[in-house]
Amino acid sequence: MAEKTNLQSLKNVVEHCELTGTEFLEFTANVLHIHRYLSDPLHLSQLGLDSVATVDVYELLVTDRVSKRKVVLDFSLSKHIQSGQVTEGSCIKLTECSVKYDETDLQQRSFLVVHQLTVEFERHITLSDISDIPWCDDCDEIEKTASPLTSSRGYYINTWSSVELEGEVWKRGNIEKLDGLGDVSPVDVYSLKELSKNWRVLKGPPVVVKVLSKKRILHYAKPFKNDKWPLQKYTVKKSFHHVDHYRPPLPDGLTMYDIDINVNSHHPVGIVRVISSNAIPSCLNLPAIQYNIIQRKDLGCFPSDYVCDITGLVTYVGRFFRERMTGKSDLDTGGFWISRWLELKDHSSQKTFKVLIYRPAEINIYNDVMPGKVLICHHMRIVSNISHIHGSKDNRNMYLTSTGSTHIEIVTGNCALPQVNDVVTWSQSYKEELTMGGYYSYPPIPTTLPELKNYYEDLKITTSEELRLELGKLSYREHKRLFIQGQMISVKYQTKTLSRTRKQEDIRMEVIVNDPLYHHFEQELSTTVIKPPFSYKFDRDMIDNLIQFPSVLNRAVDLSELVVSDESKGCFMIYWSGLNSKILIPTMWMCGTVSTDLTTLLHNSNHMFKHTRNNKDIMEILQSAKQCNGQKFLLVIDAYKPNCNLTEIVLNTAYKL
Repeated sequence: MAEKTNLQSLKNVVEHCELTGTEFLEFTANVLHIHRYLSDPLHLSQLGLDSVATVDVYELLVTDRVSKRKVVLDFSLSKHIQSGQVTEGSCIKLTECSVKYDETDLQQRSFLVVHQLTVEFERHITLSDISDIPWCDDCDEIEKTASPLTSSRGYYINTWSSVELEGEVWKRGNIEKLDGLGDVSPVDVYSLKELSKNWRVLKGPPVVVKVLSKKRILHYAKPFKNDKWPLQKYTVKKSFHHVDHYRPPLPDGLTMYDIDINVNSHHPVGIVRVISSNAIPSCLNLPAIQYNIIQRKDLGCFPSDYVCDITGLVTYVGRFFRERMTGKSDLDTGGFWISRWLELKDHSSQKTFKVLIYRPAEINIYNDVMPGKVLICHHMRIVSNISHIHGSKDNRNMYLTSTGSTHIEIVTGNCALPQVNDVVTWSQSYKEELTMGGYYSYPPIPTTLPELKNYYEDLKITTSEELRLELGKLSYREHKRLFIQGQMISVKYQTKTLSRTRKQEDIRMEVIVNDPLYHHFEQELSTTVIKPPFSYKFDRDMIDNLIQFPSVLNRAVDLSELVVSDESKGCFMIYWSGLNSKILIPTMWMCGTVSTDLTTLLHNSNHMFKHTRNNKDIMEILQSAKQCNGQKFLLVIDAYKPNCNLTEIVLNTAYKL
């Protein structure tokens, strides 16, 4: 049996165990950082793999508080990262490792591969206390830099989003602005028109341009190609994107040419310089940036897919959620789109702009968007559900979403645009509620089952057996909408009084709908903990999370307001059972104010939630649940995983079958 070791000698100990067949003792370490990059053929050969099961490769920077080194995770351990079980600061135990050599490299570089690990959630460290820990003596220069241990890749991708490239190589500070064209004469500068006609014979002539819009960073790395860098610097070729579906209208007098000026890292190496606007010769006559700002009162006048700009005061900021990305080969890439809902308001209307913002290249701006800020959102696309409108009074449920070239700017002072200054002046007297976080569902689900079938042309109903699998596959902050058939077991109103002067009290009112099913699940229903994959635990923190939920249609409750309130707040818990597999499905549900009839409320999502209900209304809703005995429902549930220990299941709508 091998002796206990430290991180400094871990690689040697693992190699000795492999050669002698002795048992490897578990090794405890803390995670300093998580790195992600894409697999490629070189990586597969280095690990001795014939094919790739997933596109992603994860590396952990670990420490034993004395030294630090990087280790590569086996593909089977990716679930620990994307589920949020392994995070920066986690304490992990390595229980099975191997040493791999890069046999394609004459320097005989080697690296540790972790095949099995366990996580200790209760042991975390403060990363700031150990940030200066030295590297292990056998770590080479590649391991010490922001470069992957394996593959041909020269960069990392953000752990949670494939939009952002990670590492110091992308964060070298602001580019210095030049005070002129340098050794380039204005007469030598080519126009885009000249370049578009002669690009086959011209070899990178000087071109001075003004950036009118900027798309998010895209990397072209493929799991089947050994590409080191994701981009290119300066070559000209025939345009790859012949049609941009959401291209904003061009400023007056400008023409779009069908060429791309590509930024390459080699063959040839191009040079890009930023020139101060006041140093550009007037003879070049560059166009000014034009804005197409629309007011909220005019939003309904524009068609779907119209590209425009908006400005407004942020009144609501939703929580982050992630959408899974899959490649053309149907492999799970491990990459996700990150987005969040916002609501903005201007002085033209009582209604808000509902805005779905996907994570752009300006990461700092994305994180700094908070209630009370005034934003300019450039190049937004209007989305309206016109295919589901049957009459002139039907609501289009319009919202705006970001495009590949969306730019978000937080207004911090006077602006050259009068429309923006008008909003800033108006916002200074705005006294209404500003909210953040919680569950948000938009656009609302149709109120009838036939309309739902038209709304979801490829409606896929999940069986009760599949539900466990679907919920078990949820990753950190991933949202998934599922449709499942079930029958009601019981309804409980659950709340906690939040007060500065009184102790917290649990107020539980419950009605049993189906006695046989209730007794079947009685042991689970009587406890405050429901086992995975649902992972509910009704303690104070959980109640606080429940209270953050808004109505099915609209916004979150302001938690800071509740802390100083003596009112009892809460939500309904509706427990269901699958039809074939007797699986318990606990759902959170926020009801509206249009009725106290549960059977009416369940499938009527077009209502607002009143934050306070009296006990009489609550009891009427609970008693009306008895009408659901023996009734089958199609449930529309929204599942969300805020952390590795919790899965939230919200009942969006229920249709009687």
